Formats: sequence, structure tokens, C-alpha cells
Amino acid sequence: PPPEPVATIEDEAPSPEEERSDKGMSPTVFYVGLGVTTVLAGATAWSGMDTRSQREDFDANPTAEGYDEGVAAQKRTNVLLGITAAAGVTTAALGLFGVQWDQRAEVALSPHAASVRLRF
Repeated sequence: PPPEPVATIEDEAPSPEEERSDKGMSPTVFYVGLGVTTVLAGATAWSGMDTRSQREDFDANPTAEGYDEGVAAQKRTNVLLGITAAAGVTTAALGLFGVQWDQRAEVALSPHAASVRLRF
């Protein structure tokens, strides 16, 4: 009779996709969210300063056009503020509940094939 197959470590190890699926998201997701939130916060700050400048211009020279521009700038700032807050809350929630923070980088060489497996 032929010999029974021998199980190897590779046969028993879960695939990288299986490992990731039950561990949560990569920290990269959090850092991208943090970057997006930071950019939005900068845009909101700029918009707020622009709105204040338009208010000062209107106070110095009140016109209907100046009023309309000021109201539009205020709405823009309010929308940006809401979007920034939502992005911040979402990013924080992902960081607290969705990201697997204890992942370690791993380099593994397999004697069975001429390849290198990198996992982060």
C-alpha cells in the first residue's frame, strides 16, 4: 500500500485571508481616516477664517451681495464642520472597535517553494 500523506505545517496553517478576516481591519484604515479627518479639519478652519473675514468686510461695507456671500460662506463652514465631526467620530470608532492593533510584521521563508511571504 502507498504511504499515508504526512501533514505539514503549511497544510494546517490558515491562509492569510482567513487570519485577517477574524482579526479586524488593518491599522492603515485608521491612519487613512485620521489623514482625511485632519485635511477636513484644516479646510474647516480655513473656511471659518474666510467666513469671519467676509463678516468683517460686510460690517465695514454692508451690501446685499456681501450678505449673500457671507451666508454662503457660513453654510459652507457649517457643512464642513459636520462632515469633519462625522469623519472624526467614524475614525475614532474604527480605531477603538474595528482595528486589530497587535498585528506584528512577519517574514517567512518556505523550503517547499522558491518564494518569500511577507505579512504585515
